[in-house]
Amino acid sequence: MIFILNNINFGHPKIAKYQMEFFDHLVQTLMKSGSKEHEVIIKGDLFYNSKHTTFQLLNEVKRMLKVLNQFSIVLMLDNDYCYPLLEEYIKKVDIINYEIEDVSLFQFSKTDTNKIGYHIVKNKKLGFIENKFSPRFVEYIINDIEDLDSIEMTKDFIDLTINSDLLNKSEYQNKIDIFLSKNNFNNIFYTENKREEEKVKLDSKNINIRNILVNNVDEELKNELSEIFTIYDQKKN
Repeated sequence: MIFILNNINFGHPKIAKYQMEFFDHLVQTLMKSGSKEHEVIIKGDLFYNSKHTTFQLLNEVKRMLKVLNQFSIVLMLDNDYCYPLLEEYIKKVDIINYEIEDVSLFQFSKTDTNKIGYHIVKNKKLGFIENKFSPRFVEYIINDIEDLDSIEMTKDFIDLTINSDLLNKSEYQNKIDIFLSKNNFNNIFYTENKREEEKVKLDSKNINIRNILVNNVDEELKNELSEIFTIYDQKKN
């Protein structure tokens, strides 16, 4: 069987831990197959930051490749800059005979629209397997207090956007506070409170406002202002 892994981006600040966990999971899968005839083709970006890759990360990738070599042949495509560092553990190839989609092995942000997973070739047939092992970036919008019950707590990176109007009720605020304290989230956002400006209507119910206006204008304008109010009331009625 051939595994084609695209856009790995080792060392991504958010999912570096889970990247290594995935490859440990892949090694376990290869071990269980009982065969050493597999090929693992690594394509696309190998490191998240190739110019500033740390020695620690490089050694972790070498360890992973060394273990992977026990159960498969590891090939590298389109990563010439990495080959001198890893040539002990990989073989370089210039082309593969399969046309694959531009997918990513991991999701790197909630705006990442690529398909997440990897391609396999089995019995000369190309297929795609979704990566359900690694965490994703998920967003929930909480407009009603009952929406909290719909949140499924997983190892995914969860963003919450909470309607600030819910905080106006103390019972809701307490429930939200307790819920947030018991669970870990990637980000928590609150909507802005919308203020509705009260529109003052100059009608007979606003006598005090009219009096204030009349009493605070120049004497020569008082009569004109009174006539304006009279005309307004006549038109309204």
